[in-house]
Amino acid sequence: MALARINAAVMPLNQGHVIAAEAVIVVAAIAVGLFALTRASIPIFLFMLAIIAWGMLLSIVNGTFDPKVIRDAMIIPAFVLLGAAYHPRSITALMGTVTAIVLAVMAFEALATPLYESLLHIKSYYINTRGFEESGFWNTDSDLFVSATRPGGDRFVFDFLGPHRLSSIFLEPVSLGNFAVAIMVFLVGFWAAMTPLQRGFFAAAFAATAIGSDGRLATVLGLLIAATAPFARHLPRYAPLAYLPVAAVLAAAAVSVFGFQVEDNFPGRLAVMVELFRDMSLSIGIGLDRDWPGFATRALDSGLVYLIATQSIFGALALWVFAAVALPQRDGRGIALTHAVCLTMALTLLVSYSFFSIKFGALIWFIYGYAFRAAETEPASIDGARPGPEGASAPRRRGGPGARDRAPVPSPPVPSP
Repeated sequence: MALARINAAVMPLNQGHVIAAEAVIVVAAIAVGLFALTRASIPIFLFMLAIIAWGMLLSIVNGTFDPKVIRDAMIIPAFVLLGAAYHPRSITALMGTVTAIVLAVMAFEALATPLYESLLHIKSYYINTRGFEESGFWNTDSDLFVSATRPGGDRFVFDFLGPHRLSSIFLEPVSLGNFAVAIMVFLVGFWAAMTPLQRGFFAAAFAATAIGSDGRLATVLGLLIAATAPFARHLPRYAPLAYLPVAAVLAAAAVSVFGFQVEDNFPGRLAVMVELFRDMSLSIGIGLDRDWPGFATRALDSGLVYLIATQSIFGALALWVFAAVALPQRDGRGIALTHAVCLTMALTLLVSYSFFSIKFGALIWFIYGYAFRAAETEPASIDGARPGPEGASAPRRRGGPGARDRAPVPSPPVPSP
């Protein structure tokens, strides 16, 4: 949003300005994370070094270097480290502040749309910095992002709200829908640490952002995360590992059974994924093909294919295993967050690579990193434990109820000889 305002009021920006701004943010996140590095965070740091080394190795063996390959994967350890550095500050207060800002701008956009447009010139910003064409913005009466209104005018939910899909600080509605998913991931992970008022606030914020953005995937995924959270602790420890392969197999089966065609909707994106997998050569899959950039460009609407094309099947597998097993599952928070993050990653990768964007992935991995550090520094949960600050658990005292209020019984004096 800040870059769009600069583009509108100060100077025209280009893609280089956006890349530079993002690089500054990522480097700053790594620097802060390393400054607060602890023994518990060392594996994250080593994982980051492995990502860099793997990216360089791929560029050597296939003869094509693209720094974006390393950047995409670096989003994960960079913001996990940043989240670990934030401990033991209140992540609930931070998320509440961020959410309030997003809601406030969303309300401003809804109530004063012409002013929102004139301040940001979103169409101009995306043409200048993302390579969009003027002709791509089909709604010539609007200066909003191209998908801020659907061509048919119909909404996924609550059609009476009108065709305008809200974007808030993210400038485009899909990212606002992704933020709704991040709210739900945070809510189920830190539920035990919240007051009833906080729970109500974040639940209402999820509903407002999902409905405001008219996000189909965001709405369904958020509700699915909420529905599965109560059962997560009863599943096997490594059950999250199955989410992505099972989702991919079911998606391919659905395309085959129902005959989905390539279109700009969820079933159509699944059809794109299946088509791309059919076209993917073995050399691209294992990272040896010099022509992988062209194939990766085709796969921008299929995150799983894009991930394999840029990282190879081995790199993609390493990133997925990290997401599924790195967070210690010593209490309800670790279990709920692992399942929520893996479920989110599995379903979003079927239709986009937004999970590696700084607008979505950074926040998810920050939350993950906070929980990672907390799991290493706070006492483990036990049955009947009472929740402590930020979801920490404190063990029950021995001696039954009221034991801490009773004065210790003095031992009888030992007589002198």
